[in-house]
Amino acid sequence: MSLRILLSGASGRMGQQLEALAGQDTELEIVGRADQRQSFNADADGHVIIDFSQPALCQQSLSFALANCVPIVIGTTGLDAELEVQIVAASEQIPICKAANFSIGIEVLRSIVKRVSEQLGPAFDIEITETHHRDKRDAPS
Repeated sequence: MSLRILLSGASGRMGQQLEALAGQDTELEIVGRADQRQSFNADADGHVIIDFSQPALCQQSLSFALANCVPIVIGTTGLDAELEVQIVAASEQIPICKAANFSIGIEVLRSIVKRVSEQLGPAFDIEITETHHRDKRDAPS
């Protein structure tokens, strides 16, 4: 049995990468797509929504997830405070996994920065600068 994915942000960079991964793995199946031009069909039947889109589409995906009791993974950035509150409220009804960055490299960097700052102490001033590809709409995220 494959994992049936509803992909929100299907035409974006992450959406295209997820499409490519699903095409290589028989355990993953993209069964619905949403982007700026189209929403999920009302009868879309997936095990999980993966959302790497824009805030307005993320809002629609969250509403769909709630209405259909579907877990959602949210990697969309640039969310306003109101949508953040809605996500927290929704997490009481459906499973939600949300992160501003799902990169393994970022997690390793966070760990390194924590260790370095603990060892150097308050006498040192450390600055981290975020850089994205030039097409990132909400950089820094």
